[in-house]
Amino acid sequence: FINEVEMHPHGSPSHGLKETLRVDLPVFLPPVHPQVQPRWSVTHQDGDDWTLRLHNAGNRHLRLLGLRAVTAAGKVLLDRSGLWYVLAGATREWPLDVSAKDLAAGVHIRAETETGILVADVSPRS
Repeated sequence: FINEVEMHPHGSPSHGLKETLRVDLPVFLPPVHPQVQPRWSVTHQDGDDWTLRLHNAGNRHLRLLGLRAVTAAGKVLLDRSGLWYVLAGATREWPLDVSAKDLAAGVHIRAETETGILVADVSPRS
């Protein structure tokens, strides 16, 4: 993360551009016995809204590079690439535009991570 930091002028003004930036770089120190324990769920929210949820029950962060969720009938619910961290003990959510009928037979999830591919079949719950 890069943030501009407010500068306090010292002495006389100078010509030209002066910028001060603060750079925040996440550093992860692995535990002695690192474990990523992904827990996937599809849950019903208010109204007709459904959410794909990933909870990391492990003691090490999980870094997602890509995520795909497909119904048993083959309807693609989510197909994204990017970079998401799910820290140990944390949860990440993605909204799904789908009906309860389409979810009845479950959802197949395929996630690309920095350590390999995760696959899961998840049944929806209200």
